[in-house]
Amino acid sequence: MPALVSENQEIASLLRQVADLLRAQEASPFRVRAYRRAAATLAAHPEPVRRLYERAGIGGLQALPGIGPALARLIGEYLDTGRLPRLHQLRGEVTP
Repeated sequence: MPALVSENQEIASLLRQVADLLRAQEASPFRVRAYRRAAATLAAHPEPVRRLYERAGIGGLQALPGIGPALARLIGEYLDTGRLPRLHQLRGEVTP
């Protein structure tokens, strides 16, 4: 699997982790589903999401099914920095 396509899988995994943490914190089921749907979209997308982002920016990400402005910004932030601060924030909020 090409490295950039596996990056899609990596981001999808991170979004699933966010969804799991949100569910554990009893967040809105809508938010949990939104993260899961975005993860499924990225995992199934045939083009490397990084290439899409470089070519079309946040708007290109938003054009994907189930990815709205907030999730597009979150994914873009990950692609720019290699970090997903939302995940780190949620990890700090969950008690063992």
